[in-house]
Amino acid sequence: VQAAINAASNGQTVCMPSGTGVWSTDVFITSKALTLAGNGSSNTFITITGSKQLILNTGTTFSHRLTAFTFNIDTAFASEGFVRVNSNKTDKCWRIDHMGFIQSSGVAECYITHSGPGPGLMDHCYVETQTDQIEGIHNRAYGTGVDTGWNDDVIPGSTDAVYIEDCYWNHDHVGGFEGSAIQNYNGAR
Repeated sequence: VQAAINAASNGQTVCMPSGTGVWSTDVFITSKALTLAGNGSSNTFITITGSKQLILNTGTTFSHRLTAFTFNIDTAFASEGFVRVNSNKTDKCWRIDHMGFIQSSGVAECYITHSGPGPGLMDHCYVETQTDQIEGIHNRAYGTGVDTGWNDDVIPGSTDAVYIEDCYWNHDHVGGFEGSAIQNYNGAR
């Protein structure tokens, strides 16, 4: 997958076929607009091992989209999420849609970490967990311990926020950690 991402041109879609795959190293999408697409969340399954991540670094002239596949998380504690989005306030909007996140073992602090004040959209996704999980999304705005986000104006309906729409969350575990769908930090919007 990383080789296909590296070879893709700006604006292209990297397609993953139906079936299953295992990611045992970090995967990066940086420096160009790309869509990483499966063949449907009920057809394309990626198992993440060893607390690895899919890391998206957005920019002022490009954005990223993840769509139509399911992450099967069968690994130990992941404190920074299995998908990490790094963005700045002036960056283009990122999108994660029609995705699945399933955790059958291990403990996850979160599934997605958004670091930075950049805009984003998560829609039509589902999260299923039968184990200890703390949060679905960490929305960290300006970063841990930096509270300058509270000084920003909030304009309802603007692109200056992270929006979560039409997602399904099921935390089916009794005992251990209990969780929430989203946790905002440091003035995150």
